[in-house]
Amino acid sequence: MTRSSGAVRPRWRDMAGEAWRDLTSGSTHAVVWMVLWVALAGGLGWLDTSYVGGLVDRAVTHVAAGGATWILEAPGRISGPACDALAEATGVHAAGALRPAGKIATAALPGAPLARYDVSPGFGAVVGTGSRQGVLVSDQAAEQLDLGPAQTVSTAVGPIIVGGVYAYPDDGRRPGLGYALLSPTVAPTPFDECWLTVWPADAATTALVHTSVLPASDPNAAPPRLSQLNSTLAADFDATAQYTGRPTGQAPAAGLICGLAIGFASVWLRRLHLASELHCGVTRPALTWQILLETLAWCAAAFVVAVVVVMLTALRAAQDRTMIAALGLRPPVAGFAGALTGAIVASLGVREKHLFRLFKNR
Repeated sequence: MTRSSGAVRPRWRDMAGEAWRDLTSGSTHAVVWMVLWVALAGGLGWLDTSYVGGLVDRAVTHVAAGGATWILEAPGRISGPACDALAEATGVHAAGALRPAGKIATAALPGAPLARYDVSPGFGAVVGTGSRQGVLVSDQAAEQLDLGPAQTVSTAVGPIIVGGVYAYPDDGRRPGLGYALLSPTVAPTPFDECWLTVWPADAATTALVHTSVLPASDPNAAPPRLSQLNSTLAADFDATAQYTGRPTGQAPAAGLICGLAIGFASVWLRRLHLASELHCGVTRPALTWQILLETLAWCAAAFVVAVVVVMLTALRAAQDRTMIAALGLRPPVAGFAGALTGAIVASLGVREKHLFRLFKNR
């Protein structure tokens, strides 16, 4: 401390020491404010992280189970190249054409022939395998025949190289491909169906599948029929709308308000002690610096706890963990800024002239 004209002029490092003493002595009630901040601002971050993480998990399950895959049936009227080309459209994850090609017997299990389908080169992506060379075998058939990629299966038409194995569980999706062999072909013969995986769900994008239909030679031909691969799932599941309209969407604003209130209260309830420091000659800038350091100390500790909670929660999501964590950290970040702002605002409201009234009403 230095003196000039009878007034005490603390140095900044002196006020830092004073802040440390206040924190260690418990006069700031730092632990109380830290716990309250974690429960409110940190809790809001956890809520938003949990909600968005759950929404992502639901979307992943929906897409994996075929809820985002649509089938346009138009026997003998589907253009394979046109169907495959839909995969280039925005929002389309995969597209490919298919037509039944009877059954094919294997040397290992001649009494249990596989259903055989001719597919366009892009169809492998629809069932989750990007292989375009060799046939595609369902996981059930691969298990029965003890097959894997790059292996050869002996059939009634000769040996066939397996290019990939795809999963097709019995989870409500249309039956047919669970015990099957898919043969990619570039032959110009029209296909019977065009499969399209669209995510996020968008009716206009899904409607593009109709561009794969060739003109009908028979004017009485049945119109193309569009259906969902897995009809047991909600066809109108709109993850984008649920995300934008989620109840935790205003969590950052709520975190800011909570931070402001907690920061303000942590200083305002100590205004007798702070007014006495002003009465002893401490300058307002020095006092503000001290309050800022005290608030920063407990708020930083609380913020670290909130970050750990949000990160651990985000890691439980199936995908997009970085995005989910970034969203979940917004309320704690807002709450951190709010706490510092609230503390500074409260410090500006402390007046030396209120000392005796505060002391009397203590």
